[in-house]
Amino acid sequence: MAQAFTESCDLYLPALAAAETAYDWKQATHGLKGASRGIGAFRLGDLCEAAEQANTADNNVRTALLTQIRAAAAEAQSFLANRK
Repeated sequence: MAQAFTESCDLYLPALAAAETAYDWKQATHGLKGASRGIGAFRLGDLCEAAEQANTADNNVRTALLTQIRAAAAEAQSFLANRK
């Protein structure tokens, strides 16, 4: 399960950074939301849900959300790595 989550982060975090359309952004946040909630990383899941519904046309909002999502993803990955 931890490996699948890490793979999801490796896929969706760069997709968020590169998203050119609202659709691309929503697809990436939705995918990461599901992966995070699947392992119990509810803080990350909640951030992804907020980002999925946010107005990402505002670059400042998008940048702030991406920063928070990256930090929460790193926290979840660190937690999983330290459980071994």
